[in-house]
Amino acid sequence: MNMKKGETFLEKTIFTVTAIFKTITPPVYSLEKLERYCKSRLKKNPKAYSPRWFLASLYRDYGKNEEAKKEYLELKRLEYMKDKDILGLGEILYRLEDYQGAVDTLTPVIDKYPEKINFNRYMGHSCIKTGDLEKAIDYMNKVIEQSGKDYKDYWNLGYCYFQIGKLEEAKDAYLKALSRNPNSKEIKNNVGAVYVKIGQSLIDIDLEKAEEQFNKALDADPDNSDALRILKNIGEIREKDLKIKELRERLK
Repeated sequence: MNMKKGETFLEKTIFTVTAIFKTITPPVYSLEKLERYCKSRLKKNPKAYSPRWFLASLYRDYGKNEEAKKEYLELKRLEYMKDKDILGLGEILYRLEDYQGAVDTLTPVIDKYPEKINFNRYMGHSCIKTGDLEKAIDYMNKVIEQSGKDYKDYWNLGYCYFQIGKLEEAKDAYLKALSRNPNSKEIKNNVGAVYVKIGQSLIDIDLEKAEEQFNKALDADPDNSDALRILKNIGEIREKDLKIKELRERLK
């Protein structure tokens, strides 16, 4: 008998046809009905791929993440994992906040699927959580290339650039996030923080340009305490310099 992934062609066909029928008949795509059917098939043949894959997908769709993880891991144990199963397990691990697990699971296959926006987003977010910001930047840029609509993608990209000190890139990303969500207080805070950092890097080089950056910080975030404090200090320094200059003029 010709077996493939623990089931014959006939078993796979019977399962698939019956599962489709049960999916489209009321109650449509019922968790209880389809779960019961898959488990009955697995009871007869625990090594069959089709009912276990369907059950894992069903649990994933219904947000039953621990149950889905269990089924995907059994597929892995049986060495049945296809790319779609690896992606599915990666998503489940991401949902369960096992970010290192998600990265380890998705890494072997994710680069084959740059068009799969959500999975690249899961990878990017997981890399952020695990501290691999350079890799996170690569995946967030892939997401933006495919979509470019969600302000959160630019926001996360800006965060990565900011953390590794690429301030101009961070500023550009945060401004794009702000243009897509102009009422976000948090993004305005981020934009202000970038301008402050850029200004601080210019203080010893060009005070006027530095001051311009601090003013831009206040344009974005009028309550930015760092910008207010530094501009106050710059003002006091200039006032002292002016007084010293006036005193020298009088003493001439």
